[in-house]
Amino acid sequence: MEVALEDTSAELGPSCRVLSVIGRSARGTTFLAESEDGSPFPRYVALKILDVGADAVPGAAERLRQVQRKAARVTHPAFAPMLEAGVSVEGRPYLVYEYVRGLPVLLHSEHHGLDRAARLAVVSAVGAAVALIHRAGLAHGALRPSNVLVSSTGDGGAIRVLDLGEAEALGAIRPDARAPSTAADLEDLDALRRAIVGD
Repeated sequence: MEVALEDTSAELGPSCRVLSVIGRSARGTTFLAESEDGSPFPRYVALKILDVGADAVPGAAERLRQVQRKAARVTHPAFAPMLEAGVSVEGRPYLVYEYVRGLPVLLHSEHHGLDRAARLAVVSAVGAAVALIHRAGLAHGALRPSNVLVSSTGDGGAIRVLDLGEAEALGAIRPDARAPSTAADLEDLDALRRAIVGD
């Protein structure tokens, strides 16, 4: 389902104004949006519209809210929090995340010429964060290089992992979707290590 900017402003639950497209994937389209005055959200948020209809799924909105509440249990600063989840009046499921300014980890590594030790330190930081959510009984389900950013804000270039809860949200409204699991996360972490370190 292709989503245009003009289709996103009026009928979605969150009180925000869409500014631009951040990216597209097989799962949906992510937009940079600005919160309206009085909104409980930060000024800028990442609004993801999933490429699956939810109008035919009984209780889809509540299922997504349950996923959001579950994801909200994770307060580790390495994860961009999911702030809201729901279904638009047009039946389009959406997720609202904190917007993270930064570079994808592969681009950051190349741009700054990171040596092997520094790249391994990045992988270690991601692995430690993922281990924390595994101990909490959660799994990520989308640990790919594009979902790991090195932030450009005043936190010393911290690692930020995006889209926690997205895979589970998709599974809540599409039974054939791949369920997130700790085993799959470990496989994805190994692939991430090879992509970042190069071996």
